[in-house]
Amino acid sequence: MSNELETQPEAGVIALVGGVLTDVQVLIKQQLALFQHQIKRELSHALEPGVFVAIGLSAVVIGGVLLGGMLVHFLSWIAPVLPLWGYYGIVGIPVAALGGILCLVGIRKFKNFDIPSVEPAQELKEKV
Repeated sequence: MSNELETQPEAGVIALVGGVLTDVQVLIKQQLALFQHQIKRELSHALEPGVFVAIGLSAVVIGGVLLGGMLVHFLSWIAPVLPLWGYYGIVGIPVAALGGILCLVGIRKFKNFDIPSVEPAQELKEKV
């Protein structure tokens, strides 16, 4: 009878540990599924505005190229002193300089960009 008392607590502890491990596995699977769902939801929210921004930027680029060419030909018509390539330089150099400055500002802002912490991963660490 004393043997039965010793084996029952060990069996109970093993079953308890097994249940805890099963619960941890289920919790990890649920947290990963939640994280995946949140990522998909955020991407779907960003997709529609991203398409409009891409189409808008392409229209701005095309319009900018046409307006730049128009400005070059307008300058050559008003003051026909330089060859046409000179007017392209007069228009192109400030535009390229402005673009370079904007790129440098954007790079600096990206370097200072702080990625927000991922909440599901933190919750998972706390629960485990």
